[in-house]
Amino acid sequence: MAGMDKSYFLDGKPSSGAEVNQAGHAGTELLQMLPSTTCVRVFVAGAVTHVGKTSVCLGLLAALRKAGLTAQELAYIKPATQCEAPDLLSKWCAKEGIEYVAGEEAPLVFYSGFTRSFLAGEQGTSAQWLQKIEERIQKLSDGKRVVIVDGVGFPAVGSIVGVDNADVARASRAPVLLVCKSGVGSAVDSFSLNSSYFLAKSVPVLGAVFNLGEIEGFYSWDKCRESIEAWFALQGGRRERFYGVVPKLPELDGLRERIKDTGEDDLDALADMNAVHFAQHVDIAAIFADAAADPWCRGVRTNPQPVPTVKGSTFQPLSRDAVSATAKKSGAKGGQLPALRWSLTDQPNRSRAPLAWHRDVNSHNVLICNETSEDGTLSLDDGEETASFWLCDLGLAVDSQSWIGEENLWRVTDIGGDCRYWPASCWMVHCFGADYLEERPNFCRQYKSRLDIHALGITAIEVLCTKPLALRTAGAPAGDVPSCWSSLLDAWKQYHDTVSDWWQAIYSVFSAGGDFRPVHAWLVEIAAPDKVVTLVGNMRQALYECADCSDEAVAQLLRAVAAAADEDSQLELLDICKLAGQAPETGPGAALSTEAKQDPSSTAAADVAAGTQDSATSQEESRGKATRHSCSGYGRGSSMPRSHAGPMSVRLSVAFTELRGLWRGSRS
Repeated sequence: MAGMDKSYFLDGKPSSGAEVNQAGHAGTELLQMLPSTTCVRVFVAGAVTHVGKTSVCLGLLAALRKAGLTAQELAYIKPATQCEAPDLLSKWCAKEGIEYVAGEEAPLVFYSGFTRSFLAGEQGTSAQWLQKIEERIQKLSDGKRVVIVDGVGFPAVGSIVGVDNADVARASRAPVLLVCKSGVGSAVDSFSLNSSYFLAKSVPVLGAVFNLGEIEGFYSWDKCRESIEAWFALQGGRRERFYGVVPKLPELDGLRERIKDTGEDDLDALADMNAVHFAQHVDIAAIFADAAADPWCRGVRTNPQPVPTVKGSTFQPLSRDAVSATAKKSGAKGGQLPALRWSLTDQPNRSRAPLAWHRDVNSHNVLICNETSEDGTLSLDDGEETASFWLCDLGLAVDSQSWIGEENLWRVTDIGGDCRYWPASCWMVHCFGADYLEERPNFCRQYKSRLDIHALGITAIEVLCTKPLALRTAGAPAGDVPSCWSSLLDAWKQYHDTVSDWWQAIYSVFSAGGDFRPVHAWLVEIAAPDKVVTLVGNMRQALYECADCSDEAVAQLLRAVAAAADEDSQLELLDICKLAGQAPETGPGAALSTEAKQDPSSTAAADVAAGTQDSATSQEESRGKATRHSCSGYGRGSSMPRSHAGPMSVRLSVAFTELRGLWRGSRS
């Protein structure tokens, strides 16, 4: 094959060098599409097997190399694989020096007999495999500008073990580029079916490349391109894009089977031929522009609604560290938090609810201040009795009577606030309008009178899960924490990842003054309200399961949080706060002090993690003691030595100290 002609014949005529340069690698344009500070990941998924995903991956990487990216800035990984034989892509990556992870080096290899072994309980859990994939891709992405993630087979491959292509794409945080076989009706049907599979799992789909087009005849690639392009044009605000139709390249047909017998020079020539051919027919710059704009490829996310400058300072998310340092400076004992810091839940109950709804309760809109100082600033030298936490930023607040009275402002007022804390009722109004919501009584009641309660519940789950989840992701051992707690962290992560992606898509459009209609159409298409119902329901179920394996004090607290995030609940905020525990008799700090006396070991764990007690002292005090760790979620009545608690269980203890204060600060 040495000396083969690298030009490709289009409609019987060879492409000239000028045409190749014009339609090929637009290097400068492509580089401009890529951010310099974040890694863009693209998940290449096949609609069917043997559709040419490998040649697509090679075409993308070759275009990036020709555009000027170094080999060290690129990487390829096939995280779940059936361990196929070496192919043209692996040979090309080795020659170029591009990091290539596949085969036996892949995080998950579906070897013969794996699925039966998995179903027999011998291969761990789906979550463990997905975490392994996520960690490997994250490590691979360090220092890279683009990582191509290759799927396996068709989208549902791996579903028997809970690790299908959609699951892997989500773990990879990589939007999907579908590779479908060229055609007309069958091609569009295949795209619609397979894109729906990913969207049903809240995985964004960039669009599609249609591969292996016929050279001539009724279904020739150019005729199919016109029809497919026309169909996409008729879809209005559809988010997914059409990137091109690639004709068959006869020289690559059956190459995998004969690659061992093909010389290196000929393989290089075939790789170059594939690169030029692919670039002629695919809008590569558009693929990476869309990928770079996708929320999953944005490494830095900003809050669209910063808290205005007022007295005090803000915090995120309800961090214990600064205030626990204040408590330490002021001489507060272990387990005691500043006396007024948790007046937050009392505020909407006591002074605001009869007058107005805040409509933007979230962990960013909390003000820490010192009411006794002239400028409201809280310093580390201030005593615990001077610290108070309040809701701030009332720009979206509405009069509670006008909201549901004759004026029915709830029907005509724009939805506001951070959508990551929205209940399903907000998403229903956003997607379908007030009439749709009014046909669903419980959700309508939630929208009229429980927006703040729901958002406070989500904030409480955020307090409970954020740092334990970070520890788990970092590989910290969990200790003897029951599996239900891991389920709660999984449910929170799935919810938070999903709504954060929606938030980013919405914010990106509004911040740029763009057209919101495509995003709205996408949210309707993926049934965002139904997904929120399911995701919040999963968190609620996990909270109840954790409550069932906890002591009564912790169980009440968890049920209170679950009730706040329940559209069917009839409980008002006062009732929920009572469910969490009775108000302190002598001040907000008293309840926490009492709790510390009731459970000294778990309080010590919280103090060590927060830095309010010396670690050596805590270990000395708890040495030889077998106590019940109510704040760590151990089974009711169970006991274990303090030294057995892993870092994640210690963080759960701290989270419960925070969360207990949040709810116990309310007044009955």
